[in-house]
Amino acid sequence: MFLCKRQIDINARFGLPRIAFMSAVATIIMFLVSYEVMYFLSNTPLSDRHFLIFLLLVLMTYPLHKSIHLLFFL
Repeated sequence: MFLCKRQIDINARFGLPRIAFMSAVATIIMFLVSYEVMYFLSNTPLSDRHFLIFLLLVLMTYPLHKSIHLLFFL
């Protein structure tokens, strides 16, 4: 419908270090805000019983994300 003739190369415009830094800052801020909201709404005490499962899921997020991108190219 709308064809854009000008393409914006974000990597060339901002650079990879700045993009990675902004992504890390946004992730940390989002985690802190969501943690405070969940802590406020939760009535159960917090524990680290399932930390290893959480860590495994966090580590598996990146490969899962990349595999979802690959599905669109098949």
